[in-house]
Amino acid sequence: MDRFLQKTELLNYNHKFIVDLNSQKKWSKLSKYEKVNQIYNFVQNEILFGYPESDNMKASDVLIKKYGNGITKSILLMALLRSNGIPCRFKGLKIKKNIHKGTITGIAYSLFPQKMIHGWTEIFYQDKWVVLEGVTVDKNYLNRILSMSSNKYNELNEYGIALIDQNKIYNTWNGQNTFVQRGGIIEYLDIYNSPDEFFEYYKPTLTGIKRILYKILFMNKINTKIIKIRDSSLKLK
Repeated sequence: MDRFLQKTELLNYNHKFIVDLNSQKKWSKLSKYEKVNQIYNFVQNEILFGYPESDNMKASDVLIKKYGNGITKSILLMALLRSNGIPCRFKGLKIKKNIHKGTITGIAYSLFPQKMIHGWTEIFYQDKWVVLEGVTVDKNYLNRILSMSSNKYNELNEYGIALIDQNKIYNTWNGQNTFVQRGGIIEYLDIYNSPDEFFEYYKPTLTGIKRILYKILFMNKINTKIIKIRDSSLKLK
C-alpha cells in the first residue's frame, strides 16, 4: 500500500498550506471513517465546483484557488487523504461534453472536445476500493440545479452534473461509492497510482491556443455564472 500513500509533484501534501490545514483541522486524531468523512466534506463543499485554468494543478494550488472540477478536486482530495494515512488511487475516465451545457456555452463550448477527460479518487476502505466521485460538485450548487430541474425522466445531464436518477443521489460519504457525474461517462480508462501517472498518458482537456483563449476570454465568465447560479441571482432556463 506504500505507493498509494506517496507524495508526488501534484499530490504535494508537504506544502505549507496543506500542512497548516491538517494541523488546524486535526484530522490525524480521527478514526479512519471520520477522517474520510471530514476530508471528503471539506473538498466537496469548501472547495467549490468550478472550471480551473488546467486539469493538472498541484493540490496546494487547488486549495489556494478554493474551486475546481472533478480532476483538480480529486487531486486535492488525494493529497489530504494520503497525508492522513488513507491509501488512495486515481481512476481515469472520459465523459460527454454535453453534461457541461448551461455552464459552458457559445464559442467557449466549441473549444472543448466531445470526450472530456475526467477522474475520480478511489480509497482502500474495509478491504475494498471505494469511489469518491461525488466530491466533484458542492452540495449548494447541486441543490440549486436540482431545484430548477424539470426533467420528467429524472435524469440530469447539464450544468456539470450527470445523474442517472435525481431521486437516487449518492454524493454523501457513508462508507460506499459516491457519484455526481456517472451518467456522463463514455469511457473507462485505467487505474493509476497517482494523477501524475494519468497525465503521462493523457493531456489536459485544453492545451495550446485553446487553453490560452479559454483562460483569457472565458474562464472567469464561466465561473462567475456558476457563482450566480449557486447564490440564486441567476435564473436558469
